[in-house]
Amino acid sequence: MRALRNLLRRPQTVYATLVPVLVALWFLAGVGGDRNPSDGGLYVVGTTFWVLFGVIVLLTAFYTVALIIHRLISRPSTKNSSVS
Repeated sequence: MRALRNLLRRPQTVYATLVPVLVALWFLAGVGGDRNPSDGGLYVVGTTFWVLFGVIVLLTAFYTVALIIHRLISRPSTKNSSVS
């Protein structure tokens, strides 16, 4: 739980890591794009990178939702604050 809190406190670092990984996986997913499953080799490599790309996209989406929820929950309430 502590690790998740640390990740939610540093979104710039997390996104700075996730975005280049997404771009690299997207480019690597194009390897063997014109091949058939029966060709093997490069088709398997490309397919593997597409799956990894999808997993990282889902991870990024879940992280973004968790970050939004964390920000909404941890935002101080202005209704009960005293005016000085």
